[in-house]
Formats: sequence, structure tokens, C-alpha cells
Amino acid sequence: MSSLIASVLWIGSDLLLILILLRAGKSKMFSAYPVFYGYLGFVLAVSLVRSVVALSLGISAPLYRDIYYLPTYLFPLLQIWILWGIYRRIIGYSKTSWRNFSNLIILVAVLTAPVAWGVFSLEGERLYHPYHALTLFLQMSICLLICREAVRAQEKIDLGQNLKGILSGLSLMIGCQAINFLGLLFNQSSSLVFRFFVPFIYFVALIVFTWALWDYAPIYRVDPSYQHRLRKASRELLESFRSAFVNRR
Repeated sequence: MSSLIASVLWIGSDLLLILILLRAGKSKMFSAYPVFYGYLGFVLAVSLVRSVVALSLGISAPLYRDIYYLPTYLFPLLQIWILWGIYRRIIGYSKTSWRNFSNLIILVAVLTAPVAWGVFSLEGERLYHPYHALTLFLQMSICLLICREAVRAQEKIDLGQNLKGILSGLSLMIGCQAINFLGLLFNQSSSLVFRFFVPFIYFVALIVFTWALWDYAPIYRVDPSYQHRLRKASRELLESFRSAFVNRR
């Protein structure tokens, strides 16, 4: 039963990827978010190749194992690239941001040190778990940095539906990966998480991407002069209501 559910989620995820890419081509959004769509296209290509190899050679074939594991070393780097692009859009490309990022990395490193130590001591692939623990750590740091800057600039910047959806979907994937690592630490086995929970969260993230990127709705910067006029008009309107209320009494 679990294998059937996993297969349905796998096929459904590929269909959503195709839909997202087709919609992007129709609405000409590839140029707006090239790294993100490149990431989705790469994920789709890997998934289709995996399907062909699984059907022709079986999932126990060494080639299937290589096709499954090797691309996973590139996926986190592409996600980090996407997240870093969102952060740079918020603060502006001309501003220096490495200092803020390094400070946040130190904070996250201190808070997650016990978990990281446990992940690095896991048995299995010598490089696989430490590598993904390190990239997960960087992904979490950038997500926190984006949230902090978005809150600080919420009166000046609206991320827009597109970037909000991309950030939300990637955050779901990153959070799922963190839960997967916790499962490895406490149970030393990720079979249940791997077969259902991870594919399900991935499927939900793709639904978020589909909804958020159906139409072009980019980041929006509020003009300071317009913001000042809006505040002034709000104060005048409030004073008018107060005066009308006092006169009636």
C-alpha cells in the first residue's frame, strides 16, 4: 500500500512539474526566475530518467542507485542559489549582505550543534549525510535571514505572490529534510519518512509552486513619497472621523 501511495505521489509530482513549466512558457516567466525554473526542469529530467531506468532495469540496479543519489548533491545547491536570489531581491543587489549572513550562520551553528554532531556520526555513506547536513544548515540560515529582512522591510516591500510561493514551497522541503534527519537520529531508519512523508511534503510544495506562479506577480517596492502621502491621507481621514463624531455629540 505504501509503495502504491509513493508511486501516485511520484507521478503526480512529475505532472505538476510539467504543468508549472508549461505555464511558465505560456506566460513567459522563465526570464523572471531563471534559476528556479532551471531547478524544476532539472528535477523533472532526473525524475523521468529514473522512471525509465526503473522500468527497464529495476530499482535494484546499480545504475538506478547512481541516478537517484548523485543528483541529490546538486539539488541543495540550486535551492541555496534560489534562496540567495530572493534575499538579494529584498535588500537590493547593490548592498553588502555577507556580514548579516555570517552572523546568522554563527547563531544557527550554535543552536544546531548537537543535532549536527549526531548527523555527522551516523553510519552509512561517508559523504552523503555530512554533506546534506551542511547544506541543510545553510538553507535554514538563508530562510531565517530572508524572513528577518522581509519583516524589517514589510512597510517598503511586498514580496509578491511569486516569491512568497517559492519561499513557502522551499521552506516546506527544507523543513521536511530537517524532520528526516531527526528521524535518522532517533530511529536510525528513515524508511517510513522516505516512503510517504517526504514525497507527500514534496507534492504539497509543488502545489504551492503551481498556485503561486500561475500568474506573474513580482516583488513590489513602495515609493517612499507615495507611502508618505498615504500616511498623511490616513491621518487626515482619521481626524475627519474624529471631528464628525465630536460634533455629533
